Amino acid sequence: MADVTTLGVKFGYAVESTIGTRPTSGYIQIPRCKSIGGVSLSPEQIDVSCLEDLVSKYADGRADTGGTWETSFHSDAITALGTLLTSAATAKADGKGVWFVVWIPGLTKSFFVKAAVPSKLAMGEIGENSALEIPLSLTIEEYLGLETAVEPTAA
Repeated sequence: MADVTTLGVKFGYAVESTIGTRPTSGYIQIPRCKSIGGVSLSPEQIDVSCLEDLVSKYADGRADTGGTWETSFHSDAITALGTLLTSAATAKADGKGVWFVVWIPGLTKSFFVKAAVPSKLAMGEIGENSALEIPLSLTIEEYLGLETAVEPTAA
C-alpha cells in the first residue's frame, strides 16, 4: 500500500439512533474542515509498590485520551456548525450521543470518536491578513478508533 496523505479527508457526525450505539451510516460531512487534532492514548500507571520494595513497581492502567479534541473550520462552515450544535443539543435532551468520523481516502477503515459538543461556537483567533477560522473543542466521551470506513456525505 502506498503512503496515505491527508488530501481529501472528510470529517462528519451522526447522532445515535439507539442510545449508546454507534451509527454505522448516515454521517453528515462538516465542510471546510481546516484541522482535526490527534487523539493520543497515554497509558496511566498504577503504583503497586509495597513497603518492602526498594524500587517502585507499576502495573498498566487504562489509556487516557486527555479528554479534549480540537478541530478547526474555515468561516464558511458556520452554518453547518450551527446545525451540528442544534442536532447535538436535541440528541443530548433525548439521552443520545453524537459520533464523529474521520474518513481518509485510500483506507478501508475510519476513526470514530463519540464526543460532547459545546453549546456555542467559540470565536477564532483574528489576525492581520489571515483567514478566519472557527475552533470547535469537543469533549471525548468514547474513543473507538479504527472501524469499517464510513464516508460522510454532504448535508
